[in-house]
Amino acid sequence: MTNAKDIHMILGIIGTVISSLISLAPMPRFIEIYKKKSVEDGYQPQRHIAMIMKCTLWIIYGLPLVHKDNILVTITNGISLGIEVIYLVIYYMYCDHKAWRDNIRVSLLYWISFVQYFAAVTHFLPRDGGRQIFIGGFSTALTIIIHAVFAFVKTLEVEDKQIFQCMPLGLSFVSFINAAIWTAYSLIYQIDIYVLVCNGLGTLACASQIIVNVYYLLYTPTVNAIEPVNVDIDE
Repeated sequence: MTNAKDIHMILGIIGTVISSLISLAPMPRFIEIYKKKSVEDGYQPQRHIAMIMKCTLWIIYGLPLVHKDNILVTITNGISLGIEVIYLVIYYMYCDHKAWRDNIRVSLLYWISFVQYFAAVTHFLPRDGGRQIFIGGFSTALTIIIHAVFAFVKTLEVEDKQIFQCMPLGLSFVSFINAAIWTAYSLIYQIDIYVLVCNGLGTLACASQIIVNVYYLLYTPTVNAIEPVNVDIDE
């Protein structure tokens, strides 16, 4: 008979697969960059830098030294981190703007220093809850801030009627399913308040994206087909 722990594990594995597929959504754009040996004007690296920062913290959070039975969070974000690093390397290689390349270097150097400090502080915190509260709270706060900024930018794009560029319906739906799965994961077997908060909010955000997208699809007379841009809500 399947128990709560098994269901917890199954949901985590499904969530890992879906999260990895969502991370691959920008791949066509980077294949195009690689073929052209050039980054299109206006495409900046901030999103990928932010995703690397977010994934790094969740990798630490899922480690056994911080949280028991949560290794799938580390695996999921480790996969996403690897994909984002590949994107950023391709971007750096073919970006013609020195300021953007400098932005990547400086941001990552500062972040590496911060992670080292973060890990050192964590080492001295008690294992029974202290590390989980410190890392989980910080990871949750950073995730919410990052996605709030992305949502604000997407709102501006919607005002410019670029709805299918900033919030493609299919990707919004898959992100909704992914966030819902991780929400269930956080509630079964053991309640993980940090994963629950991030993905509970993510589920609501994706649902609102779907509603707005369907509204524009039904009530906007003409919508030009535009290449989708990734929208992901991570665990």
